Amino acid sequence: MLKAVPGTTVEDHGVWLDKLVRLLRTVEILASLVLLLIGSATVGTVVFTTRTGLAIHQEAIEVLHLIGAQDSYVAKQFATRALILGLRGGIIGLVLAVPTLMGIGALAARMEAGLLPDFTLAPSHWAAMVCLPLAVAVIAMLTARLTVMKTLAEML
Repeated sequence: MLKAVPGTTVEDHGVWLDKLVRLLRTVEILASLVLLLIGSATVGTVVFTTRTGLAIHQEAIEVLHLIGAQDSYVAKQFATRALILGLRGGIIGLVLAVPTLMGIGALAARMEAGLLPDFTLAPSHWAAMVCLPLAVAVIAMLTARLTVMKTLAEML
């Protein structure tokens, strides 16, 4: 049996670990909220630019309707343009994100080994990152299509 030595303290790391886990959960929630905010800003931007495009091209759209074009044709034109722009923007974002993540990984590797978890991305993570530009483009395309269809239905 060990006797206590005067002036020493014994710490339970459970309290520290609980605080660390709580901090990580909070960061995870904040990251999810930021992702939601970015998605909302993307949708809002596409809606705004699509409505602006509709207002600018209103006369051309009216002529198209007069010669028999359906709303779906006009919506397809705007959706295709949004798809291309969304894909371009997503690829630019991916090109900027990869070196950023690699830099963060290099900095994390230089820190004390037990302080941070291993910061390597699995093949599934890389695959998800490669799919992000396509997801952004599809969101932009669907948003533009829905915006055009709703706006044209209100105009007629």
